[in-house]
This record gives sequence, structure tokens and C-alpha cells, in this order.
Amino acid sequence: MLRAVFLNSCIFWGRVIIKYMFLLSLSSVAHADIAGVGKLGKSAPLWVRENPSIFERIDESPFSGFFLENNPGLSKLRRSDFFPFIDRYGQFIHSDWPGKIHSDLDFLQAIQEERRFEAALPPLPNRDLYGGYLSPKFSYPSKGFFSTRKVGGKWFFVTPLGNLFWSLGVNAFNASNGTRLSGREAYFSPDSNIGDPRYLERLPFDRTKSDFFRFYARNSDIKYGSDAQAAFGANMRRLDIWGFNTLGTWFNLGGFAEARKPYLVMLGYSAPFIAGSVQAPALPDFFSASFERAAAEDAEKIRSDILNPMCLGVFAGYKMSWQNTERLKNLGPLLMSSGASQEAKIEFAEMLKKKYASIGELNLAWGAAYESWNSFLSVRDFYPKTESAKSDFADFTILYAERFFEVFANVIKKINPDALFWGSRMPVRVDNAVLVAASRHCDVVGMANYPDSPERALLPPGADDKPVVVCEFNFCAQDRGVFGGGYAPVKTTEGAAEKLDAFLKSAVLHPAIAGAHWMRWIDPPTSAKHNGENTASGLIDCCDTPIYPLVSVFRKYSDNLYNMRLNKQW
Repeated sequence: MLRAVFLNSCIFWGRVIIKYMFLLSLSSVAHADIAGVGKLGKSAPLWVRENPSIFERIDESPFSGFFLENNPGLSKLRRSDFFPFIDRYGQFIHSDWPGKIHSDLDFLQAIQEERRFEAALPPLPNRDLYGGYLSPKFSYPSKGFFSTRKVGGKWFFVTPLGNLFWSLGVNAFNASNGTRLSGREAYFSPDSNIGDPRYLERLPFDRTKSDFFRFYARNSDIKYGSDAQAAFGANMRRLDIWGFNTLGTWFNLGGFAEARKPYLVMLGYSAPFIAGSVQAPALPDFFSASFERAAAEDAEKIRSDILNPMCLGVFAGYKMSWQNTERLKNLGPLLMSSGASQEAKIEFAEMLKKKYASIGELNLAWGAAYESWNSFLSVRDFYPKTESAKSDFADFTILYAERFFEVFANVIKKINPDALFWGSRMPVRVDNAVLVAASRHCDVVGMANYPDSPERALLPPGADDKPVVVCEFNFCAQDRGVFGGGYAPVKTTEGAAEKLDAFLKSAVLHPAIAGAHWMRWIDPPTSAKHNGENTASGLIDCCDTPIYPLVSVFRKYSDNLYNMRLNKQW
């Protein structure tokens, strides 16, 4: 058992380090703008308001938002009464909810309840090997890989067997996270046994060298015994029964099996920064030769995935900060203050040469005094503010973003011309210029912007007509012991299910939307994962108990999505 757990952890974190280490260093901090520890409710106890950092490395505390509304008695607790607040199963001590585990015997009852739930759900009808829709009326030629196609004015995927496919997926499948112990030992009840070496780990990228405890892994062992295959098999079975046909990114198969469902992979990237002399957040130079070489090398590392018929697509980058509107405003100042050898500035000059017949025309339009195009490259202390200059910077911003997507499209298509490029999981505050650029070079545009409705994940005017997949969304209920509500907090689980129902109905019916992927499979720990995230975002909790109201909605739409999307009766 110990060896299996160790191997499982090594495989998972090895993948994380190799594929995403550099990527994460350049991306936006996914949860920095939703942290709730500093947003305490007015009724929060004085001992919390005087010391909000008492919840170290936790994005959202129990003393704010819907969580506090659901648990008003917390306001009356003294500090000595509140701590510890995590029980032996990793759950919140000071509230109760349906399905909460109170003893080891409750795990057996949870298994029996899930078996009754499963028994009422027959296998999905008319599905091919990839989860596509089997129908003689909707069968198309295929090259042996996934493709995209418009049918009846609506975007679909087509499976390698030629059948229509709408991607209903979940991210971080089977990936559980440990919670930080060092310096936070007072959080945990005396009977939690957080010193059990079988469930302790250290994360290679955590510079604090903290110990992390994996409550979910221990709860799974209590529930299923020491057979790790049984726990893994339960989750794989759930994928089928609950109706998911896609493994989103960060899935962890634990070394026990290869992907048996369509899946997505993600590349990182490496590029030098534009060496401008102004005080502004850095931006990468995608026109550098080293960027193109690195992209090709990274693509080679996942060649087997790019050539795998089960691979639904490839992402390049995750919520990268350069794509945000505020960050992109710095592109012009950084370019103009960079040197003559800066490759992005050289490319900018080439663009201007095509628009202005001479340096004199540029000077007139910009109010500049350049002696030559070489002077344009070498001068670093002039920044034009005319309307013509603003228009030129806007045009180059699109070219700059296009360069990123074009390079990755080329290196991916060189390995497999039929592979689908999904762009880069667009962040919450993505600039429209980036979306326009992506639409010109991507087969699919993946939106990771946590929209409250699919309409907020569409491409802007001026973009090419490409299918969109909402590759990260959720509605986080704050009534089952996990503090955080994330981007879309909801007071109750029933309320979250209602929002999910409305979201999926709109997504399935919208012509531009070709899929939706929930974030995530397992709740982050109540006491937070390594990056502070503690949102109630899972489809199963830390004790491996399904969130049935949410799961039931997913199954409902999996049953009926093709009838709905093809305007058939359902």
C-alpha cells in the first residue's frame, strides 16, 4: 500500500513539475483576486478582525460571505473554542451537512447510498468508443482524429469514428491535494493523526519545505481498504455513470491506466522578456528565435499525446498574465524603450514600414523626429501619443498575440496536421485583441474565465468563427463545510445545482459553444491546498462522497444533450 501511494504521488507530481513549472511562473495567480480572508463579515469575531492573518495561506475564511450566513453561530465562538477547526477526516468541525462523515462506519453507508444512486442510472445510449453520438443521420468522414464541424449552424466536434461529440468534461480528475501542516498544526483536531507518514508529502515546488497531509487519500483507504485500485476504479466508474465524456487538464490516472476517454494536454512556454527601460510589468518577446525553438522542443515532449486519437486537443499556456488588458497596455511603452536588437521592436518597425512609405510619414503621423528607420530602433526615450500612434500600437498588439498562437499552431500541426489546437485557456480579464488573435490560429478557443453564463465566454466582434469551449467554470456552494465560493459563490448546494442546470442548458443550446468543463473533481481541502485555494468546487468531497445534486444535473444533460443540440424533442 505504501509503495502504491508513493508511486502515485511521484507520478502525479512528476507530471506537474515537468509540464507546468515554467508555465505557472508566468501565468496569473488563479485565485489572487478572490481571496476572502481580508473581506471579513461585519459580524466576524473581534479576535479575527484584529488578526485576519490568523488563517495563514487560506484564500477564504469562514467569517465572510455565504459561509458565515449559513453558520451565524461562528460569530459567537471565542478563539479557544474555534481552534481546532478541522476534524480527523479533514472536514470543518463547527457545522454539519448531509453526507458528512462522523465515524468510519459512515463510509460503508456512503458506499451503499452511491450504489443505490448508480442502480437508477442505465448506460448512456447511442455512444461510440469516444463518447460520440451514434446516429446514421449524423455520421461524417473522419481522418482518425478529432475534428470540428458545424451542423445546423452549431459547432460540434467529430470523433475519430465520424460521430458528433459535444465535450462535457471535468478538470483535475482524480487529483487530490494535501493541505499544509507546518505552522498550522493548531488547525487540526488531536485525533486527526496528521503525523501518519503514509499520507505526508512535500511538494518539490514549495519553497517553505512544509509537510502536507493528504486527507482524501487516507479517507479513501478507510473507505475502500488498502486497495488503491479500488478507489481509482470507483472514480473511473463515476466518470461513465455521471455522463462525462472528457478528461480536462490536470487529470491524474495514478499510473494505473491510460486515458480511456478523450483528454486534453497543456504545454508550457519559454520566452525572453522585452528589455524595455520603463517601469512596467514584463512582457515576453514572442518574436524571439528562442521562443520558437522552445515551443518546438516542448511540443516534441508530448508527441505521443499529439498523435493519440484520444487526445481531444492541446493547450499552450495557462491564464497567462500577458493576455490581460492591463498588462497589454504596457506593450507600447516597453517596445519603445527597448533597444535596437529587440526582436519584437524590429517586427514593429517592419509593420510600420508597410503602412508608412517613409520615415518622414511616420514622423508626421507620430509627431516624431526620427532620422531613419535605424534611428527608430535605437531611440529609447520617445513615446508617441497621437491618435495614429495609438492605432499603430493597437494593430501591433494583435500581431503580437497572433505570433504566440501562430508559433504553437505550427509546431503542433507539424507533428500532426489533424491535431486540434485549443489556444491557451483564456483568463478572466483577457483582452479582446488576444481573443481575435487566437481565433485566427486556433481550431478551438478555450475559455477559463469562470463565466456565470456561457454568453460571457463568447468571442468578440472581429474574431473568426471558431468553436468555444468553457474549459473552466463552477458554482461553489458554501453550505457543506468548505469556506470558499471562488468566482461564483452560491449559498446552498441546491442553489448551485440550479445555476449549473441553467448554465448547461444555455451552453448546450448555444451555437458557438462546443463544450463545458467543470472545475474540479475533488474539493480542495477546507484548510486549503498549497496555493491557498479552498473553494467548494468539487463533485466529490474530501471524504469521497459525491455531491449528488450537482452530479445529477450533469447526468441529466449528458443523457439529453444531443437531442437538445440537434433540436430534437427531449
